[in-house]
Amino acid sequence: MKWLYCSVALAALGLALSIGSHAAALQGKSGPLGKYTWTLHLGALAICVPAAIVARKAKWKGLLAGCPVWMRYVLYAFLAYAIVNFAIFMFTPRAGGAGLMPPPVVRGFSGHWMAIYAAALAVLYSGVREKRSVT
Repeated sequence: MKWLYCSVALAALGLALSIGSHAAALQGKSGPLGKYTWTLHLGALAICVPAAIVARKAKWKGLLAGCPVWMRYVLYAFLAYAIVNFAIFMFTPRAGGAGLMPPPVVRGFSGHWMAIYAAALAVLYSGVREKRSVT
């Protein structure tokens, strides 16, 4: 059960850092992780493992049953925003930037990070609520 709480905390941290990175990128600045922004890729992949474990045990319709309604709507908004943000990213010419992930590139990826971390957070939070109700 402790791994589930840790996973929820990591998903929330990843979501906060990806939102911060996105906001900074929209302003043309480096985000909270600076040159380590690329680690949000690794975190997004890593947090999918515990979310998949929880999701495997849930029925598809009940996957988000333990989430408050507002959390589901926030997740849906992040998913829609990821699609719109990526379309804008693909059709906007980018000027070169310094570093591994210059702000325009971070802006393109951060929509996906926000959606992935939000989905993982919702699934894991629902899993915590399910475990509590069973115990």
